[in-house]
Amino acid sequence: MRKLLSIVLSLSLVLGGFAFTASKSVSAADENILNTHNRANYTWMTSNANNGNEGFCGVGSGFGAINAVNENLTNGNNILGTTATTDEVAIYVNLGNDYDITSMKLYQGSTNANYTDSYCKNFSFYYSTEVVNSTNKGAITWAKAGECTTGTIYSTAKIKNAVDVSDTGDTITFDDTYTARSIKVVFDKDSCMGTGTSGNNTGTVGTTSILSLRVYGSEHQEESTEAPTQTTTQAPTQTTTSAQESTTEVETIINSDGDNTLYGSGTTNLTQTGYGYASSNDRA
Repeated sequence: MRKLLSIVLSLSLVLGGFAFTASKSVSAADENILNTHNRANYTWMTSNANNGNEGFCGVGSGFGAINAVNENLTNGNNILGTTATTDEVAIYVNLGNDYDITSMKLYQGSTNANYTDSYCKNFSFYYSTEVVNSTNKGAITWAKAGECTTGTIYSTAKIKNAVDVSDTGDTITFDDTYTARSIKVVFDKDSCMGTGTSGNNTGTVGTTSILSLRVYGSEHQEESTEAPTQTTTQAPTQTTTSAQESTTEVETIINSDGDNTLYGSGTTNLTQTGYGYASSNDRA
């Protein structure tokens, strides 16, 4: 029993020296957050080149065949570039939750014959821990996560003279994992290459078109630094009652032959050991 007590107490001392921290758990295979969580109605652009509208334009209302935030590569959302009057040529997305993001991929180009060579060579990716919406119109705090200076147009888009053609899209892998609630892609106006052809649509000069924007990551998990309470159960204290400490009642037993010899009859409370058993020889 002494050995058992020693082991229990030793373990208690060892465990007491550690503080346990639940680390952030990130999925091994990051998902395309924009596609999985359907962010079309939470996406905005600075213009709609199809009708010449400029400002903070909602993608979910005002753009046809919206595919900017999913996996589909069959349509393009056309944005004014060189001729835009807005401060930025950009696309914004409210992610709807906090995510740990690691990279992004952009497929540029348009399937509309009025928007040929519609892509941008240079663009940058930003993230924010704040929520972007139609009220603040993107006027929140942003941090830059990376940039691309070798932008391309997707091989199946409307191409006339573009030389930067690829079928892989443009990828930016971030130097670190960033926690974001909102993201935006800002295009360099002077690098928007769209020329346009015939048709009544406006803003065909210097456009950039988005076939698919993809942001990869996983839902953010809050870290816990509080050490959980360590509960150690100690062995109950053992009490040994000696024969001298026992309460003894002595009675006189008279044999039938008249012998008055005293025989001591001792009684001990054997249940005070705390283990629920007793020994006939008064041992604990």
